[in-house]
Amino acid sequence: MAISGTATANGSSTGHALQPKRGADTNGDYSFRVEGTLDGATVALQASADEGTTKTDVGTFTTLTAAGEEGQFLVTNDAAGTKKYYVTVSGVGGSTSITWFIFSPKGL
Repeated sequence: MAISGTATANGSSTGHALQPKRGADTNGDYSFRVEGTLDGATVALQASADEGTTKTDVGTFTTLTAAGEEGQFLVTNDAAGTKKYYVTVSGVGGSTSITWFIFSPKGL
């Protein structure tokens, strides 16, 4: 299972909390993947501890510029799942149409 969404324009998704199944805490390894037609767009995964007021890039491996790219990231110090994750798209072209996924071996 994964968290996923779509985008065709510049902007940010709504915030998503990471909520693993089976009562596991949110700390651990995750992957971020993008599919579709980017047409010059950059897709970045960002985190916020204040409901999106301040967003920071999760890391260089989660800023993607080509369909099929995937980056891994590690969540630490968030056992309660208080951070929210946002997908921010910039530099879209006329045919940009993407689907993004956040997933974990724990399941989401």
